[in-house]
Amino acid sequence: MPRSFFLVALFVAMIGLHLGCGPVQYISSIMEASEAEQNAKNAKAWEWACFEYYAAQTYMRKAVEEAGFSDFEAAAQFASQAATYAKAAQRLAEMRQTQQKKPPVVCERAKIMEQRYMKEKSAPGNNYLRKRIVE
Repeated sequence: MPRSFFLVALFVAMIGLHLGCGPVQYISSIMEASEAEQNAKNAKAWEWACFEYYAAQTYMRKAVEEAGFSDFEAAAQFASQAATYAKAAQRLAEMRQTQQKKPPVVCERAKIMEQRYMKEKSAPGNNYLRKRIVE
């Protein structure tokens, strides 16, 4: 009887320690951030709250990049920051739409810049990952 109690206690302790693991925190943070980003996208935040929306996208990209280098603590922090910005973008977009305000002029410029970036990134023969130097 005492031995089974000891094994159960050890199992619970191991599960508790495992929950604090970096990849687990990263996965939960990135799932929350991607859900918040999708909600912001559905609220047309890219048009009504472009700064917050594009900040969320940028933090998401950085979180995925850091996870690729196995720096899960930093990745989780970037993902939680992305979730914060995405939620703010959704709230701001919904507020501006209900007040019938015009979208900020800056959002038009941001859309143009993103289109240029995507065009340059997908140009044939332009492998932007090859240009990155890892020392």
